[in-house]
Amino acid sequence: MTETDPRPFVGEPLALDLLNTRWKEHGHDEDLLDSPSGLHVWLAGHGLADRFPADTASLEAVLLAREALSAAVTAPGSASAARQVDDVLAHGRIRPTLTAEGPGEATEFDWGYYEKVRPRVAALLPATADLGLRKAWAATIDFTPDHLPILGPLLTPDGPVAGTTVAAAGGHGMMWGPGVAKAAADLALTGVTDVVDVADLGLDRFDEQGRSRLAPDPIALPFPESAS
Repeated sequence: MTETDPRPFVGEPLALDLLNTRWKEHGHDEDLLDSPSGLHVWLAGHGLADRFPADTASLEAVLLAREALSAAVTAPGSASAARQVDDVLAHGRIRPTLTAEGPGEATEFDWGYYEKVRPRVAALLPATADLGLRKAWAATIDFTPDHLPILGPLLTPDGPVAGTTVAAAGGHGMMWGPGVAKAAADLALTGVTDVVDVADLGLDRFDEQGRSRLAPDPIALPFPESAS
């Protein structure tokens, strides 16, 4: 059973709601994030409790983010406040930044991860063992929560839309693109396909929070759990 959120104001967008985790009540300062259990309440309110653990490490990270946001709101022109925000955002590889001109974006290639997997790549493809990189790039990848493709009709509150086919490789375009395209063409033309069983791959597998009823694919991006 999820504990009730005790705050007087809830339902704001994530960043603003994080600032609203501190409030005054009957002349006393209150803080929802004074314990991991309070963090769980906050995460649950945004449909994130199943994705992130409400433990001490997570609480410390969220509190750090709250302090950075608070500093930016309190002193929007402060270079120190901007650095605090950037320090939090720096945990991502594709990360937004706060600059004097406004919101920006810094793209980084994860060289540490590249060096970690390089011996494995060389073992699988020996011809690459002594090769370097001429160019590296990084970008965001859209993927479904279960790391599986989407193949099925467009859904509306009134039900499926006849004659439509939604097809998305879910972050696996180079690997699944041809197969997804063939299956989508089959569905659009004949309503059936023998490329893959699409019974569970439609949009109806996601709930209102975007969570899938299917177990995640264990070897799919972003990080494989198993190769066996």
